Amino acid sequence: MAVVDESVLSILEDELERNNIIVNDLEKRIKKYPKGSLICKKRSIGGKVYISYYLVWKENNKNKYKYVKKNSVKDIDKKIKERKALERELKLYKNRISYINKFLTQLCQKNA
Repeated sequence: MAVVDESVLSILEDELERNNIIVNDLEKRIKKYPKGSLICKKRSIGGKVYISYYLVWKENNKNKYKYVKKNSVKDIDKKIKERKALERELKLYKNRISYINKFLTQLCQKNA
C-alpha cells in the first residue's frame, strides 16, 4: 500500500481553502447584481404598439415583475450578463471543490 506524501495533502488542502475563499467572494459579488431576466412586453392599444421592459425573477415559487425604464435597459442587461458569467465561474469552482474533496477522501482512505 502506497503512503501519500504529506506535502501532496498539504497542497490539496491549500487549494481547497483557496477555492472556498473564491466561492465565498463570488457569492457575495453575485448578490450585488439583479436577480432574474429581462423581458420585453409589447402591447397594442388603439392601433399603437407600446413596448415595456420588465425584470422577472422567482420568489416563493411565484414570478415577480419589476418595471424597468427604457433608459435603464442596457445597464440592467449588462448587469444580468455579468451576474450570469459570475454564476458560471461559481459553478466551476464548486465542481473543483467537489473534485478535491473526493480526491482527498480517497487519499485519506488509502493512507489509513
